[in-house]
Amino acid sequence: MTKLKRVDRALTGSPVCDPAWATLTGNDACDRGDIILGWLTRIVIGIAVVGVVLFDGLSIGVAHVSAADDANTAALSASHAWADHHDMTAALQAAQATAAEHEESVVPASLHVLTDGTVELKVQRNATTLVVRHIHALRSWITITAAGSGKYVGA
Repeated sequence: MTKLKRVDRALTGSPVCDPAWATLTGNDACDRGDIILGWLTRIVIGIAVVGVVLFDGLSIGVAHVSAADDANTAALSASHAWADHHDMTAALQAAQATAAEHEESVVPASLHVLTDGTVELKVQRNATTLVVRHIHALRSWITITAAGSGKYVGA
């Protein structure tokens, strides 16, 4: 093997178990661990991809549960305001204030007060994701709408 071919192999990183090549480059390709490094890289990339998918999935799931709980809290707050003032605007403002504390909003025209003072409404929030928000076909998954109801019974 000529010196030019050895230099070419050294530059391209071809793993060659050749004593002359090892002397030229200072590394013995048989001891470099290219195979182990390749598998380790694949494993790290695989774990990273699975981690991102799990984060996005859990984030969307937690947002659903949280939005449902917050919708009930906002409905209870609106019911309390309704019991105090019997004013739909006051009930809506109370629900909006409670929803805003959790970075949510009351869906327009979703607030209804039943005859017994129970309030039903819907709140909307966006889940925090790393990848799903960038994929146009999946963007609808991050907008969470949850229904809630509550009745203030007095203290």
